[in-house]
Amino acid sequence: MISALRRNWPALMLGLGAALGHAPWSLWVLSIASFILFFLWLARRTGQKLLDFFTSFWVFGTGYFILALSWIVEPFLVDAAAHGWMAPFALCLMASGMALFWALSGVGYVWLGPWGGLAFFVIGEWLRGHVFTGFPWGMPSYVLIETPLRAWFSVLGPYGTTLLLLAVCLAFARALVYTSRRDIGIAILGLLISASPMVWRVQSKSEPPLMSVRLVQPNAPQAQKWDPNFAPIFYERLIAATQQKPHPDLIVWPESAITNLLNYAPDMIDEIRTAADGTPVVLGALRFDDQDRLKNSFVLLHGQDQVSVYDKSHLVPFGEYLPFEPLLRPLGLGFFYDLFGGAFSAGDGPELMSLPSGQTMLPLICYELIFPDLVRDTSSRPDVIVQITNDAWFGTWSGPYQHLAQAKSRAIENGISVVRVANTGISTVIVPDGTLLKALGLGTQGAIDLAVPVPYKTTLYWRFGDLGVAIMLVLMLFAASCGRMRNKMLTSL
Repeated sequence: MISALRRNWPALMLGLGAALGHAPWSLWVLSIASFILFFLWLARRTGQKLLDFFTSFWVFGTGYFILALSWIVEPFLVDAAAHGWMAPFALCLMASGMALFWALSGVGYVWLGPWGGLAFFVIGEWLRGHVFTGFPWGMPSYVLIETPLRAWFSVLGPYGTTLLLLAVCLAFARALVYTSRRDIGIAILGLLISASPMVWRVQSKSEPPLMSVRLVQPNAPQAQKWDPNFAPIFYERLIAATQQKPHPDLIVWPESAITNLLNYAPDMIDEIRTAADGTPVVLGALRFDDQDRLKNSFVLLHGQDQVSVYDKSHLVPFGEYLPFEPLLRPLGLGFFYDLFGGAFSAGDGPELMSLPSGQTMLPLICYELIFPDLVRDTSSRPDVIVQITNDAWFGTWSGPYQHLAQAKSRAIENGISVVRVANTGISTVIVPDGTLLKALGLGTQGAIDLAVPVPYKTTLYWRFGDLGVAIMLVLMLFAASCGRMRNKMLTSL
């Protein structure tokens, strides 16, 4: 591994540069330049074998994910004395493992040429988001989330936008290497297509709001959240903010807002209802279901005595359940066993909840929002997406900001506002065009009332999902295969 990194040090450095387009750095120009330079470096490596290109893409990806996923160390530092030693190993294993999906590009690059390699890259990204429950964090397309080009998410989604971004980078690299009219023309055409949202991007609507919401952020650091000496303080902050008048249409508390199990918290529920004075309240809580399975739940209190519950369906590996438990638990992994006495069980899947006003909302808990498919996996289109989260696990550096960027992507893709409430921040309402109305920042306590915009028209991505990118990949692979066959025929003559 060390020798591979040494031989491919330019790829490692360019991978680090490509990751700087993500929050909190948001140096998207540097990210794009790094991708172009990486393709340029590959084009000049003639006479290399399949393993060489496989390794080059793997090293590039390792550098990228080392920086993009650097927040992975944060959960291990909550109790640094017990788990801190695992942090560097976790980061290195995660980064090198994610990079294996990018290494598939090396296979496509050798078999089908650069454009075939690009198709394999995007296929690898899709696999990364689905294999072993998936982990699509840090997709290259997210470097565009603070630019006007983010409008492409409503058309192509994150995978298709990744394909478009890297296709333009590859086209420019080839134009610089070969300087032929065809390659220069392709690069210019790709630039014009990718820049078109600057002209046609969706503008904000001036319509009456869908509803008013209150976002309540208690600022509960992870090291104190479950401490019996601090938990009552955070709870009183939530109650005090809920009592404030005039009341909005909906009050939202964060994930695991109450430390008592929902099954044993009737007095708390009554107190919350009294504080809300008839206003529906969303809150996060842990509970046991009818079969004594531990659930991470999204709870809606509405009506006189009505309670609607959604159980988190996409659990966090190593954070809510432990893969290969007999092997890994003796190593000290699975600290949720110490906190909660066991692993969580998944719910049945995403489902819509109806509010007393008649609007529907899609409830999501924390990590679930990073999966584009999960947001669209409902029988009908919701009026609003509500995400409750505990980003205290992610620290205060890059993790919370990258999580927010992915929430922006979901709003744009589906043309639906995202109401986001976190224990320690960032709590906000994200408009369907990806902008924030107002936010409670990291490490702050407070509550804000905001008007939630109505959904935009149904987007192409909501209608068709990843069908568009699938068609483009098939055409790219077909064209690359035809080109390879033609070249073989010409060389054989």
